[in-house]
Amino acid sequence: MSKVNIREAIEDDALDCLMLFKSFHKESKQPFKFDTARTLETFQTAVNGGSAIKFFVAELNGEIVGFVTAIVYQHLFSKDKTADELAWYVDKDHRGGSAALRLLKAYEEWAIGQGVRCVTMSHIEDLADLSKMYNKLGYKKIEATFQKEI
Repeated sequence: MSKVNIREAIEDDALDCLMLFKSFHKESKQPFKFDTARTLETFQTAVNGGSAIKFFVAELNGEIVGFVTAIVYQHLFSKDKTADELAWYVDKDHRGGSAALRLLKAYEEWAIGQGVRCVTMSHIEDLADLSKMYNKLGYKKIEATFQKEI
């Protein structure tokens, strides 16, 4: 059995990641129209160090099977830095293995290296089982998010 490799995304990953981004977008049921050009621009800016956003990928046998992307910023009410997961996804055919948890750990380790005090994770409503996993990993629920299309 091959081991999943977790690494920082590079420019050459753009098209493979794009397919996963589209799948994530579809599963998350966001009301926003997926914009390929904007997505690639955000990805390329981030992997070239031009933003506070970071992308990590999970690679198995040369195939990218998942990703996590997050952002670091100074908290609104504190001098402390915080990190928010923006998207975390593993291809349906590769769920249940180590990729998701290893991506989460890469995000946390990166955040520690950025001097972050707290990291935040979220999940779409249909994935309530993730709440149990988050709790086991030391995360605490601090709020719920509601969205209204206008």
